[in-house]
Amino acid sequence: MKSSKYNLFIPTKDSNKYILYNTLQDSILVADFELKELLENNKFDDLTEEHLDVLKTMKILVDDGLDEKKVLSFRYCKEKYSSPYSIFVIFPTLACNLACKYCYERTSELSARTMDEKTVVNTISFIKKMAAEDNTRTILIKLYGGEPLLNVAACTRICEEVSSWAQQLGMQVAVVLQTNGTLLTEDVLDALAPYLTYVELTVDGPQKNHDTIRIYKDGSGTYQDIMSAMERVTKRGIHTALRINIRNEDDLRDVLTDLTERGFREKRGVTFYYAQTSSFGLCELFSNNKLCHDDEERALEMSPAVREVIKELKWMEHLEMPDILQKQKFVACNNEKKARYVIDPYGDIYLCFFRAGQKEYRAGTLTEGEGQFGSMYYEMLARNPLQFEECRTCVYLPLCGGGCAMRAYEQSGTFHTNSCGSMKDFAEKRILMYLKRKYPDRFEKVI
Repeated sequence: MKSSKYNLFIPTKDSNKYILYNTLQDSILVADFELKELLENNKFDDLTEEHLDVLKTMKILVDDGLDEKKVLSFRYCKEKYSSPYSIFVIFPTLACNLACKYCYERTSELSARTMDEKTVVNTISFIKKMAAEDNTRTILIKLYGGEPLLNVAACTRICEEVSSWAQQLGMQVAVVLQTNGTLLTEDVLDALAPYLTYVELTVDGPQKNHDTIRIYKDGSGTYQDIMSAMERVTKRGIHTALRINIRNEDDLRDVLTDLTERGFREKRGVTFYYAQTSSFGLCELFSNNKLCHDDEERALEMSPAVREVIKELKWMEHLEMPDILQKQKFVACNNEKKARYVIDPYGDIYLCFFRAGQKEYRAGTLTEGEGQFGSMYYEMLARNPLQFEECRTCVYLPLCGGGCAMRAYEQSGTFHTNSCGSMKDFAEKRILMYLKRKYPDRFEKVI
């Protein structure tokens, strides 16, 4: 019997108490200094059978012959290469009808390219070919942009033809539309509603803030138009998720109060999640980037107050986001997994949708009926953090999967290295904050 290599001891206010979190097994317990010393030194003679049984059950203690790196390697490969569904993120256009101040498409000065008919046909053929090759049972199409509804014809044709083909083969198709909502008219919904599973909209805080940020090109605000679009979508029974960008808990209070007054709290199929407004445009892409350290610190500090607002306004059952506890992330990003494809209006294939349209990041190209993959595709999919010297023995590896592959590439010129960012700074804080909120009576005085 031996101590797990993935036991993480987190100090508390009480110098004799530690939170023991096993990053590989996602198990948590409170340990005193004596237990910490015994585990770190692999000396278990003084532990009772009862204590030993608990520690074994929680995989704090493991068999001498167990190589935990192989356990992690198996879970990594299983998560990366055995996905039950295929995801196709489609950019029908890179153009947008808004002039939001922070938009990454705008700041990176991408062209306003729109898919032509040939690219639409090739996209449909590619989806069919890869779904069959990947032996998938569910196809997820995500319509992205730019503003995808500037090319409704492409959106409709892709959804219609793929859905018809998949139905004949007994496959499921789910379609997610991420839109600014300003073009989501009744006519557009008439065309797309038969295929839509989920619509995602965004507001930048309450109307007084939103209408200075998410604006039309003439400078006018979009808040009321987005609320009207949300009303039209929910009336048709389509699941609607609202992302609420906030600076503080008061921003969220104002938006949720407005949504309540509009009757959305009582509607089924309406969910929301909130996101910290960041000073850095890349923070969402590189969430472990140290540039975002101050913003992430502020977001963590704000989290308890935000949760209280959600509870007070009775919106908790509509909240759709993971808890603050950092769960295992054997594969750092969903886009590193098998059967993940991003297609831009040029017919180029990418693995990171934040880089769509930037040809230096192209992983392949659509041709008639298939896709030709380049070296970047195979380099990224062959990435394995257990081969990285910096990650091989790191207790945090099950939480981050080696960090953002694209960030590693941009920093080092290769996908085959780590990108830790702020992971080590914030993992412990997330765990402590989770325990303090989840079990206040037990941890309020300790944490």
